[in-house]
Amino acid sequence: MNIERQMEQVHNQDRFDSEFQERLIKNLSEELVKSTKSLFEVTLKTEIERTILPSIETLTRTTICQTVDQQISRCISEPVNQVRQLKKNF
Repeated sequence: MNIERQMEQVHNQDRFDSEFQERLIKNLSEELVKSTKSLFEVTLKTEIERTILPSIETLTRTTICQTVDQQISRCISEPVNQVRQLKKNF
């Protein structure tokens, strides 16, 4: 009878150890997922700020400058051409 009891205790201990290991693995897995997500977010944000945003800024600035230059050019050239045309007609 004593051996049966010891066997039952060993079995219960094994079951407890197994449940403990499963909980431990689950908790570790959840923490790993959280840490990985956080690291990914920080890395992505840093890369966007370091590379993508400056490129967009440069592209936008260049495009705006070209558009403004074209508008100014048009605004100046049209009256000049009109004056030339008037001088030519006289």
